[in-house]
Formats: sequence, structure tokens, C-alpha cells
Amino acid sequence: MSVERVKKYLEQFGAQQRVMEFDKSSATVELAAQAVGTDAARIAKTLSFETDGGCMLLVAAGDARVDNPAFKHRFGRKARMLTPERALELTGYAVGGVCPFDVKSDSVEIYLDESLRRFGTVYPACGSSNSAIELTCDELERFSHADGWVDVCRGWRETYPRVIDMHAHMFPDAIAQRTMDKLVTVADGLRPVTDATHDGTVRHMRNCAISAFAALPIATKPTQCTSINNWTASMSDDYVLGFGTVHPDFENPIAEIERVKALGLHGLKLHPDYQHIYPDEERMFPLYEKMAELGLPVVLHAGWDPVSPDLTRSTPERLRRVLDRVPGLTMIAAHMGGMKMSDDVIKYLCGCDVYFDTSMSYVYLTPERFRLLIDQHGVDHILFGSDCPWSDAKRQIQMLRDVGIEGDALDKILYRNAAKLLGLEE
Repeated sequence: MSVERVKKYLEQFGAQQRVMEFDKSSATVELAAQAVGTDAARIAKTLSFETDGGCMLLVAAGDARVDNPAFKHRFGRKARMLTPERALELTGYAVGGVCPFDVKSDSVEIYLDESLRRFGTVYPACGSSNSAIELTCDELERFSHADGWVDVCRGWRETYPRVIDMHAHMFPDAIAQRTMDKLVTVADGLRPVTDATHDGTVRHMRNCAISAFAALPIATKPTQCTSINNWTASMSDDYVLGFGTVHPDFENPIAEIERVKALGLHGLKLHPDYQHIYPDEERMFPLYEKMAELGLPVVLHAGWDPVSPDLTRSTPERLRRVLDRVPGLTMIAAHMGGMKMSDDVIKYLCGCDVYFDTSMSYVYLTPERFRLLIDQHGVDHILFGSDCPWSDAKRQIQMLRDVGIEGDALDKILYRNAAKLLGLEE
């Protein structure tokens, strides 16, 4: 059987036990998604095309369709699919089970399409019409001995557009579990969607088709600043956009802000309720002025928070005072400018030169109020944020669609505003 052939092949990677076999067919993308229990987009379908000397396999996401002009531009020939008989002859696999494993020869080329890279893991077939294996994109590339990555498909970007999540949290592995256990007790009944480790957060974000995300740490004690910023910097890359943190009681907070800049972090995160400060305290203004001087955005928790249910320190009115005093400061007021304080957001912040992020909106705002805040403030100053691990990015994206945000406005909120703010695109 072909599936046994694939299992034998995968032994060299120690992955043979990961092959899944189903009692029902997985021969199409839709059937495979049902069998695996995942989105159809995460099914890695293997398409077979004619070449002058044999065949080429293209592995693409389930929601992607071959873009004929892009295919011809990349490969110098039209996309002509093999007949089922020819596919079986050249790959050894029948249609419905064609896969990129154990077919490497001089006459078979294997390419992976960019549509797959959105996901932490994908599911290619394993030689039969009722099998699959869950692999990371790196594993898929390595196991298939692929010739490279190409961008020759269309349709998938509309299904899962580019997204930068500007509000997420993660913790070092050594403390993640006990930190989350403690936070769950003051989380207003919310349940985490990840384990909040680096790997768990990255996996969740990729599975939600997030293009990159901002990791926002909080120094709840002055002594934590150095170690937190060092760790965040060590975890930062093109996918994890690390922010730093500072506590006003740190021995030299101005120097630490300068170090955050030197570490290459993208900005700073402050949470007045966890840090027991008011954002418009006089001692905070030298910090804001240094952030403005260095071009470092600051993300400020805004509005109510369950950790301090009876005292809201970071109100829209206080944030407005900061903006008035330090006009050069780039401020991101989380939770649409103020959790559970939308009337004050409209009164003090809407229309000002401040960004709102969308985090927790589907939990604490009605769709009507959410849309009103966007309309009052303008799409150019709205950033997508989920507040992972406390909120699901997919549900937050869906809320934007549900209230009628689409087209250019949706692209700005999900991606372009953040990319411009962080200097990720020209």
C-alpha cells in the first residue's frame, strides 16, 4: 500500500508514527478537513503538473488556486495538470493520495506555495485517499526535499488577509504555567486560548493566519525590567515583534528606555493597574518625553481591568492629558481607547492623534458601539489586536467583518496601519 511506503520513508525523520489513517475518505480538501477536524485552508493539497521531462508537484493551501499568469511567469510554461493515469505513473500515488514524499528523482520537481506559510502546521496526504500527517512548514520542506518556495496561487489572501496582531502576551517557559494559573483567578471568567509560552503563542498565531504579532511584556516590579527586556529581545524576530517595558520606580528608567531602543525593540508597554501608577502622574512625563525623542511607541492599557475592578487608573481623560503634554508621543490606547468606558473615549480621545487597538472588543463591546468608535475615530488610527492569550484572534477579525469593515479599511486596520507605524514597509 502507498501509505505504508510513505510510513517507511518517514522513518528517517522519526515521523512514521504521526501518520493518521481514517475510516472515511480524505481524497478532497473538504473531505480531508472533515477527517482531520480542521479548516480546509490548512489541508496541504499536492497538485501535479506536466514538465518537459516528467512532472512537477506543487503543494499549496486548501483555499489556494493556481494563478495561471504567476505560474507561467515563474516556471516559463502553462500550468497543465497531469491526467490521473499519468500522475500515478510518475509519482506512484493515485489522485486523492498524491503527496510530496518519496517521489524525489531527476524527473520530479517539488515546490511549496507561500499560501502554506500562514499556518503553524498543515496536513498533506500520505499516499492514500484516507491518510494525512500534521507537519510544520519547516518539516514539510525538509521531509519533501522541496526545490523551494514559490508564490503562484491566488484566492488565499482574500480568505486570510495579512494581519499584524498588535496586542499579545507571552512568558518564559519557566514561569508561564504559574503565571497563567495566577492570572486566571483575576481574568473575569476568561479562559486562555494558549499556554502563553513562546512556542505555544507562535503556534496559535500561525494557526490563526497572523502575519506577525507584537509581544507586550509588563514589569510589575522595578527589578523585573532588565530581565524582561533581555528575554523579549532574545525572542524577537520578524514574526515576534518584541516591545519592551519600564517601571517608573526602576533605578534609572530613562536609561532603560534608551536600552530598549538599543535592543531593537519596537516600543514599550505600560499597564497602570498592574504597575500601580496613574498614566498622568508627574513622574511619568520625563519617560514619555524620552519615548517621543527616541520614536518609541507606547502601548497603554486603557479603561477598566479585572485585576483592579473598583479602581480604573488609566481613563481616557488621563490619557488625553498625556497627549496634550507630550504631543510628539506615539500612543496606542488599548481596548479601543478604554475598556468599558466608550462614552469617555468618544469625549476625550476620538479624533485625537492616538491609536486604538481592537483587543477584547468582541468581549466587552456591542457590534454597534464598536462600529461607532471606529467611525468616530477613523480607520487610519485603528490597529488590530487580540490580547492573546485571553482572546481569539479569529473572533476579533470576524467582528470587524460583522460590522461591515471591508476592503481598504479592513486592510488598514488588520495590517497597513501597524506596518507603517512600526516601519515594516516603505
